[in-house]
Amino acid sequence: MKFLHTADLHFGATPDANRPWGKERAQAIRDSFARIIAVCKKEEIDCLMISGGLFDGHPTTKDVKEVNEGFAGIPGTRVYIIAGEDDVLFPNSPAINFKWAPNVTYIKDILFTATDFEELGFEIVGASDNRSRFDADRLASIEPTGNKPSILVLSASELEEAEIPKGFTYVALGGNHAPRVMREGRVVNAGAPEPVTSADAGKHGYYVGDIDTKENKLRALKFVTIQNIKYITLVVNVSPVSTNEEVLNSLRAELTRRGNRNIYTIKLRGLCNPEETFDLEELKYDFRVDEIYDMTEPKYDFVQLFKDHPSDMVGFFVKEMNGDDKSEMERKALNYGVSALLRTADERN
Repeated sequence: MKFLHTADLHFGATPDANRPWGKERAQAIRDSFARIIAVCKKEEIDCLMISGGLFDGHPTTKDVKEVNEGFAGIPGTRVYIIAGEDDVLFPNSPAINFKWAPNVTYIKDILFTATDFEELGFEIVGASDNRSRFDADRLASIEPTGNKPSILVLSASELEEAEIPKGFTYVALGGNHAPRVMREGRVVNAGAPEPVTSADAGKHGYYVGDIDTKENKLRALKFVTIQNIKYITLVVNVSPVSTNEEVLNSLRAELTRRGNRNIYTIKLRGLCNPEETFDLEELKYDFRVDEIYDMTEPKYDFVQLFKDHPSDMVGFFVKEMNGDDKSEMERKALNYGVSALLRTADERN
């Protein structure tokens, strides 16, 4: 039995809605769903399992219809769906009341139930629930119902590996956007096929597997990457001799190398010249730079500062706070305090 396991598609979402690339990101979410449907058709997937997060919150009727059209286009693939914490089944949700294609099984109950796919020789146990974790006793009570291969489908972002029931041929998890394989490939978090936020760094895609229904064992499993873009965080370490122009040129070269389709967060770290100001905003004109964080600390010559300010607040503060026995937090407080005092003195002048 060949299956495709995915989760957290967030169909209908518009990541980075307030950015120039927002519409493109919204289309990428839809494109990833279309590619999964195409793979099911081309590779003759027996079962498509979606372990939560099919929609982004409360779906519109239009989105439900569009998704159902995709499922109807692969009548030879059985589609099994549960809802999770990101696509809660509200009483008036179109997903509950909609008449899905004949090949779709949409679980609407919070109670774990077994669905027998007799023609394929296996069963799936699952439930739709909006909680980020399950009660330990509730999980411990879940077990396969017979001798045939049994798959458990769960969506819970805070679920620990030790809490996951044993005895299942395969456990299809959702809720976390990062893919992860546990228990020798039998417990798998699919991750999101397309990154949704800047926190979704790393690879994204879906899993394709093969279960030997006669031997009741997982025979093969592979991860397939399909993401359109990457969210990348670049950390730039500066020194007291670093200049704004040098940092700009270095970043421009690195962003060019990595490509202007990706979306970047830039973080500056290290000790810098107190007289140097880092202004990287111009990078946003040529690249998809989402956020810039200046986390640098000024490196002061405290001996010279005391000589220059022997009898004012700057000098008193340096004398009181400076010393080799200071902790890292105290050193940061010293830097921040001196910066504030010097800035105040400049404003008065």
